[in-house]
Amino acid sequence: MDKDERSLDLAEAREGLPTGELHQPTEAEIKARDKRNIAIALAVVAFIALVFATTMLRLSQNLPQGGAS
Repeated sequence: MDKDERSLDLAEAREGLPTGELHQPTEAEIKARDKRNIAIALAVVAFIALVFATTMLRLSQNLPQGGAS
C-alpha cells in the first residue's frame, strides 16, 4: 500500500465524523451515571479533607514549643 492509498483510506473512514445522531440514555443509565457522579464527588471531598488534615498536622508540628526565646 503506497502513500496515496493510505490517505484515501483515511479520507473514507467515517469513524470520527459527526452523524447528527444523539444517544438518548435510558433511565437505568441515568441512575447509574448519577450514582457514579456522587461516588466521584465523595471521593474528591474525602481526598481534599485528607490533604487538609495532613497539611494542618504537619504545620502544627513545625510551630515553636512554648514562648522561650
